[in-house]
Amino acid sequence: ASVGAKLEGTHRQTGTMLREQGHSASFMMRSVGACADDAAAAAGEPDRSVWVQFRDKEAELHAPPSCSVSFLRQRIFEDRVFAFESNVCQTDLVLGIMRDGNFEPLKLRDNLRDVDLRDRYSHDRDRTIVVQIEQQKPALPPDLPGKSWKILEKCERAVMWLYDANATTESEQWTQGATLVEIEETPFAEGSMRRAYMMKTLSSPGKKFVAKRYRNPTTERQSYFVDVKMQMLSRKWAQSYNERKPPKKVDFLFTYVLELVDRAGEVLYGVEEFVGGSFIKYNNNNGFVGTDDRNTPQAFSHFTYEASGHKLLIVDIQGVGDHYTDPQIHTVSAEQGTFGQGNLGKQGVEHFFESHKCNPICKYLELPNANMRNQVTGGTVPHADELLRGAWDEKEEKPSQPKLLHDSSGAYHSLFEREREIREKRDREEREREEERKREREEQERREEERQRREEERQRREREREREEQERRDRELLVFSPRATRLREERERREREEREREEQERQRQEQERQRREREREELREREEQELARMERDLGAARSERDPIEDADESKRSPRVPRTPRSPSPPREEDAEAWDVKAAHCTQTLQGHKQPVTSLIASDQYLFSASQDASIKAWDFATLQVVDTMKSHADSVEGLCCNGDLIFSASSDMTVKVWDARTFREVHSLGGVSGHSSQVNAIVNDEHFVFSGSSDKTIKVWDMRKAMCIKTIEGHARPVKSLCVSNKFIFSGSNDATVKVWSLDTYACAYTFTGHTKWVKALCKSGQHLYSASYDQTVREWDLKSLKCSAVLKGHTAYVNDICIGNGLLFTASDDNTVRLWDIATHETVHTIRAHDSGISSLLLAHGGLFTGSYDTSIKAWRLRGGQ
Repeated sequence: ASVGAKLEGTHRQTGTMLREQGHSASFMMRSVGACADDAAAAAGEPDRSVWVQFRDKEAELHAPPSCSVSFLRQRIFEDRVFAFESNVCQTDLVLGIMRDGNFEPLKLRDNLRDVDLRDRYSHDRDRTIVVQIEQQKPALPPDLPGKSWKILEKCERAVMWLYDANATTESEQWTQGATLVEIEETPFAEGSMRRAYMMKTLSSPGKKFVAKRYRNPTTERQSYFVDVKMQMLSRKWAQSYNERKPPKKVDFLFTYVLELVDRAGEVLYGVEEFVGGSFIKYNNNNGFVGTDDRNTPQAFSHFTYEASGHKLLIVDIQGVGDHYTDPQIHTVSAEQGTFGQGNLGKQGVEHFFESHKCNPICKYLELPNANMRNQVTGGTVPHADELLRGAWDEKEEKPSQPKLLHDSSGAYHSLFEREREIREKRDREEREREEERKREREEQERREEERQRREEERQRREREREREEQERRDRELLVFSPRATRLREERERREREEREREEQERQRQEQERQRREREREELREREEQELARMERDLGAARSERDPIEDADESKRSPRVPRTPRSPSPPREEDAEAWDVKAAHCTQTLQGHKQPVTSLIASDQYLFSASQDASIKAWDFATLQVVDTMKSHADSVEGLCCNGDLIFSASSDMTVKVWDARTFREVHSLGGVSGHSSQVNAIVNDEHFVFSGSSDKTIKVWDMRKAMCIKTIEGHARPVKSLCVSNKFIFSGSNDATVKVWSLDTYACAYTFTGHTKWVKALCKSGQHLYSASYDQTVREWDLKSLKCSAVLKGHTAYVNDICIGNGLLFTASDDNTVRLWDIATHETVHTIRAHDSGISSLLLAHGGLFTGSYDTSIKAWRLRGGQ
């Protein structure tokens, strides 16, 4: 009896304490019996008072008799009736009653009316429901270790710089934190730019981290922050990609900048969590696609370009599975931010889409097809239900048989006819608007020409009136006056001198014209001889490839064996003029905002074209900018010149003509007869200009008429390079071929095959043609035998440009070097590491070498004996 009285007093005291803390009986009644209120009211059953105990705490609850033990446990846990430990979950709670000192658990499916809560010692109150926790806790070792400081012996203090991609202001983007780290002294992996070390942190002793540090100790501090910023921004875009529910989700590892404060100088690392497995590179920042060629990484890169509104592109996808790291971001404009030297801008975007093949995931994400000729149908594809997602939104119910086709190759083809018709209609309207704008520009140019013609006519009439007025005033003077006589004699003398000067100039021009005519005649004769020789060789080569069976073997002419070309000895004057191994940079020209694409020279000026849609003129004497020519709406891809005229090819699908003396635009070649895609290459001879375009055609423009007279078709992919010589024009294309076209018939005379990737540059010297390709080689083609006579290997990246001078072949590559080859021996003479980024263009002029690079700079190189 005394024990019962003490428990009852404890119950009242504890209940009072819980009520003071806010655990009222009415609140608990509503919480526990909320779901059974309607049932209890319908049955007319009153609520039942239940006492619940956990350790030394008790609480009184009110609940209907129909309430289950499982629901009672749920409300006790979720409403925090008792203060449980943080590691306790709902399933750890066990409810029961004490009978004769033993704990009897209650069944979760029983109701309160089924539970016997009668207390045999006290008939006026029920038993207390006891709450116990049953957890599988690890057993502690019998002997706990004592205090030890060895864990801190190899630790270093460090500051963590964390980047928040969702922050709206620059001050909120970077935050700091402190930690203790242990970094191994020996790297476990090395790359061309960085070393990777294993790292542990005191805050996460069970995890492994990778600390990356640049090999070059002079690397700028900002480079580490740019790398982390790119990866965290890519992580944000990956979350946006995953919201589209693709077949496989992607993730970029969380990363931050770590700065060690106990070491001398600035010691920084880029840190991310270690992920075990096979590391694979799926693409890079210049159009490379890995041999694995998975659908998900390529579709993610395509998605970022479309989702950002064509403002940026995330490439250089690499990592373990779909856990990526070390990405690169290309930005279309400078306003989108700079992301290191790996940001190739529009050229990087162009390289990606020229090699990108849209796959079923691109189709599922409803991304526009980047290249109709390149499509992937195999690999990872979305489920049929996902492909049809949203296809029935406007209908009342989904049909039982989805309209989906599946072919033997595993490709899915969804029949979204309406979306395709809308896209085609939008493209058709866009083309019509573009044609209307072209017509308006042509009409405006016509009106401007008419206005200039009327202005010239007005000035001519004005000069005629002035001359007549002067003659009238002369007649009014006294004919025999001394002053009139002096004036008349002076005027006659000036007129006589002027006529003499004009006659001398006319004679000089006539002599010059006759001299040029003789030179052209001699050149024409040599060209005709070379053409006849090439046609004979071409016929012989074709007959060798396709022999014709002839019954009379005696009528066949015997084949004359060809004598192999012996290497020509180097000339003494060349060796004295140039010492290529002593070549050094004399000046760096800065001015362009985007990569330099082309270089040409006149007698006085150096002209450079860039992706920033401008052409700059540099004075050779001072190497300073004289003028900037702007008229193109997009990147300028190529330049050529003819006397006082400069021709420029642009991605805006036009060819513009400039005056090299005034640096002003003279004419624009385009309109209805122009190219339908970007113009990549341009060359010229005496009377014609030739332009190659991504629309796979070559157009011939008559400079005298300023109009297109012929369109040459034959390549299967964009034309990227041109070279004109004598009666032939040579063209290189993304289809990895070099074609020879006759300028008399504009027909393809021969096709050189051998390259495995794009042909980016062409150059002719004597009887040999040289071609540079993205397959990292330069090939020499013999125009007599129509065969490849040599393959020059040495570059480790794309070869972008070539030029010839002084018996040497100069080649520029994306591996940041210029290689000099002996034409006779085909051996590398010297290698110049010219820029910190890829080299896009070369020029030999005024005894020196000029190089243009993706880093927006132009460098002038002195070759001993040159300027």
